[in-house]
Amino acid sequence: MTEAPYRTVVVATDGSADADRAAGHAIALARACGAALVAVAVLDVGAFVDPHGHVFTPELMAQERQTLERALASIASRAREAGLSDVRTEVLNGPPDPMLLDAITRVHADVIVVGSHGRNVLGRLLLGSTSEYLVRHAPCPVLVVRPRRAARTDESTEGSALSGAPAGASR
Repeated sequence: MTEAPYRTVVVATDGSADADRAAGHAIALARACGAALVAVAVLDVGAFVDPHGHVFTPELMAQERQTLERALASIASRAREAGLSDVRTEVLNGPPDPMLLDAITRVHADVIVVGSHGRNVLGRLLLGSTSEYLVRHAPCPVLVVRPRRAARTDESTEGSALSGAPAGASR
């Protein structure tokens, strides 16, 4: 019997809907491979500090940490409900890109799963700067989970298995 392709699956979350979808894929992948799941969130402390090094509002930073901890707890709960026994979570402090890269290396990730866009407003304008950074720099495969699109009703899928309606059925 061959060895499972992935022993450690990392999923990055920022608490966004895209990250939640990515977590579902990571859980399914870890379950299928019998792999450990490591869920990681990064508190971008730089986003809460002005150019002079003063924290804008410690309360806001504490709220963000709680948001990330809740997102990680939800992922861990879903993973355990799916039958995973080796589930770890961690909140890291710092700039997301290098912190995630460090976590991937530290836990010897075989694959990382991320959403294509996060909660960051600027990130929504781009591919998702963190996901793009990981695709370019991660030492392992990166699975980027795109948002679910509205169902297409054009002629290319109508009546096919992709449309969900039998051929010839009217809508």
